[in-house]
Amino acid sequence: MKFRATLFVLLTCFAPAMATADYVDGFGDAIDSFGAGGPILDIDTLNINYDSANLYFDLSFHTPISAPSDGSNDSVVGFIELDTDQSDETGIFPIQNSFSPPFASLTGVGVDFLIVLDDSATPGSGFLTDANLNFLNSVALTYGPNSVSGHLPLSDIGNDDGLLNFTTTIGTIPQPTDATDSVGTSTATAIPEPAGAAVLGAIAIGRLLRRRA
Repeated sequence: MKFRATLFVLLTCFAPAMATADYVDGFGDAIDSFGAGGPILDIDTLNINYDSANLYFDLSFHTPISAPSDGSNDSVVGFIELDTDQSDETGIFPIQNSFSPPFASLTGVGVDFLIVLDDSATPGSGFLTDANLNFLNSVALTYGPNSVSGHLPLSDIGNDDGLLNFTTTIGTIPQPTDATDSVGTSTATAIPEPAGAAVLGAIAIGRLLRRRA
């Protein structure tokens, strides 16, 4: 028992710190809102996390997507909306509320900044606006077969600490097709384990295992 307890403590102390909490959206809830036809892009997850300097986002889909600059029928456009002060007394209502129904109408959130997923003017680049849709800065975007990701400095969003609420509304160029049905909250990024501490932990665990052999 003593060995197991000691090993558990060591594994706990030296295990990498994990801090990811994806917002998971239901499969098959995307909607042909205006009868514009397919494809109907369907959100899978949206993860937003932060460190002391940057905000990171990763939006994935159940369906294939393309960049807006491709001009394809599955080119994804839309908004990631950030409520930096986590208050509905500032900012604007989430954009998806304009399409409710069929999308859920969200309360308790006031959008202060928007990441606009549109690289049609500059491929690989979206942009950040304030609540009044005033351009603030470009945002580099990276596209995968089923995802779009990027990051921006916290200084671009009022030197926020990174802890914020978020929503998203996405679609194809002709129409919106999906939105988050509740509000997500960002998480702090994992703190990398110092190399020296990790080595010491491995040595300690190895000694314990040799004693048991």
